[in-house]
Amino acid sequence: MCDETKLARDILKIAVQVNGILRDVIEINSNTDENNIKEVAKSSNKVKMHIAGKEIKKIIYIKEKLINIVC
Repeated sequence: MCDETKLARDILKIAVQVNGILRDVIEINSNTDENNIKEVAKSSNKVKMHIAGKEIKKIIYIKEKLINIVC
């Protein structure tokens, strides 16, 4: 048996892709909601330079793992 409360993580590392190419890895508090995670990903300096001047068509979020911004 294990204590599941000890397995919970407070900080998550989430990969951020732009058009399927890894651009950054962000660290987020585990209780942050999906919309705030997307905003943090879009505000990353490494991501900003790849989405600047482009229309974001879709943002795909895979819970606690990945965000893919499609331009």
